[in-house]
Amino acid sequence: MAGELPTLRITVVDVTTQSNVDVDITPANTVDELIESVAAAWDKDVGAYTLMLNNQVLPAGAPLGTLPLQPGLVLHFLPDPQGG
Repeated sequence: MAGELPTLRITVVDVTTQSNVDVDITPANTVDELIESVAAAWDKDVGAYTLMLNNQVLPAGAPLGTLPLQPGLVLHFLPDPQGG
């Protein structure tokens, strides 16, 4: 369908439980939306967690399209070191 953004499947790992979930994202999705999605899947408090890529905390609100994401990428979901 014309105008649809391409989707990308990535894996998010909960570092506290080592469970993982595969998520389909688009470049227009934000880091916050991804955190909300995986937090809901694991029944976690959205405000208490963050995502990391290559040992760097992903900036809240950043569009995922601005990050170096690729198919099969693994992000880490962990308690926010700055608190929620």
